[in-house]
Amino acid sequence: MVLVAFLALMPLGLALRDRLGPAGPGSELVSAAFLAAAIVGMLAGLVQIGSAQAIAQESAGLDSAGLKALASGDTIWSGVIDWLDRGFVLPAGLGTYWAGRAALRTGSLPRSWAWLGLVISGFYGLGLASLLAQDAGLGLPLGAGGGLILLGFILSTVWAAWLGFELGRTPGASSPAEPAGGRGGLRDALSAKTRFGELQQCEQPATDFTSGVQISGVPCKGPNDWRV
Repeated sequence: MVLVAFLALMPLGLALRDRLGPAGPGSELVSAAFLAAAIVGMLAGLVQIGSAQAIAQESAGLDSAGLKALASGDTIWSGVIDWLDRGFVLPAGLGTYWAGRAALRTGSLPRSWAWLGLVISGFYGLGLASLLAQDAGLGLPLGAGGGLILLGFILSTVWAAWLGFELGRTPGASSPAEPAGGRGGLRDALSAKTRFGELQQCEQPATDFTSGVQISGVPCKGPNDWRV
């Protein structure tokens, strides 16, 4: 399941590139970042599965000295997997950050979704910085970096589900009650309807031919008397 989740980042980046605009530089960075995150994440998962399988096979029938040597080798592989995991967090955080910035700039996705992406990228960045600080021996609490990254991962599932909902909707769909010309077309239609009603209500004036005086009726306006 983890490998499938990493693999799903590839079409996710392509879908974001199409929605944010293929011509924009931000959308290309988003696609490349999620592609890199998918490759590094799948590599980390495969290495972890392979190392666990090798340790399980090699540990059968070993004495204490052999198990101790095997444990030292497992420590080396754990360090490699940890750095691969960090290599996944970096492009994933950058891709989320660039996607949020591009969405705020273009308005092609909800602003709340974009701000959630920026918050997630902040958690990823703080978590990665905390892990690096722990490696440098700066005395940060153990597990602080991993907790921040885990919180960002949990929020990223909500972010991705929200994105799937937004991508499933038809962008720019107009209301059925609104004319094809938008609000301007609605104003034109109402104006034409008003003019037509006034034309129906007007009457030709009746004139007393003996005196030449108009005695009844509302004069109609000619075509040149209307102003839009």
